[in-house]
Amino acid sequence: MALVAMKAGDDGQEPLSTYPPGSPEHTVDEPEQDPQATTLREEQERRDRLKGDAELFDLIRADGFAGRRWNQVQTEMAHYGIGVLRSWAAQGFLAAKLAQHSQLRLTVGEMQMFERDPDFREGLFDAAVTEALADFRVRGLQGTGWDAARGAAITTYFTRSCLFKLGNELRRQRRSDSRYRREIDAALQEAAASPDNDVWADEPYRMVIDSEIVSAHLDELSAEDRKIVVGKAFRYSVAEIAELHEIPERVVRRRWTWLVKNVDWIRRLGDRGEL
Repeated sequence: MALVAMKAGDDGQEPLSTYPPGSPEHTVDEPEQDPQATTLREEQERRDRLKGDAELFDLIRADGFAGRRWNQVQTEMAHYGIGVLRSWAAQGFLAAKLAQHSQLRLTVGEMQMFERDPDFREGLFDAAVTEALADFRVRGLQGTGWDAARGAAITTYFTRSCLFKLGNELRRQRRSDSRYRREIDAALQEAAASPDNDVWADEPYRMVIDSEIVSAHLDELSAEDRKIVVGKAFRYSVAEIAELHEIPERVVRRRWTWLVKNVDWIRRLGDRGEL
């Protein structure tokens, strides 16, 4: 908790100045603080926090990381982890934190998605925190997880784990994205080899599957959104896209609605904007 020092005299009143307000000389002397005393106080607070964490950890470990107490703790940890990730994203710190703790560097496209697409961002945060909680429990049961003797608070340990899991989620998405790109390329080559096929019948569709347009625009989307966009380009229904890619229909519908509303080149796809 941040400590706020009040600039006040011994009587609780603001110290007086003999110079008019606003002048360079109108200053108030702040009480001097002993750096050593501040360091000692902070160290004591850290020790007290670790002691409290250790007592709580012993209780939930004795419960086998199950039951009412563990449910309450993991709920609070989840809220905390999500809150920290959201804060880092909002303040522009997330890319640096990921590079530091998961050795992953965000691409420009990923940074843009984190900034402008709440579904993309929240989906990854939820997955990362869920994985971090599962890992915290498993390691705790095995005796290889958090340890007060290492000096880090549970919150610090957990947020680092969330960052590591977030990096893993992004890597999985990149692998899936790479495989899907190969599938798209194969579909483009097959379509280009049959120019008289019905799929080339109208101009909006040609705009979508043209290889240059694909290369220019699909890189802006997440792997899941690419599947939805290409599915719509091939005139698949929401139900068909959901079944083909094992994505809930409500997610396909919600993502397509968001894409049509927020992504200019998708908004110009004519009747493919219809659900």
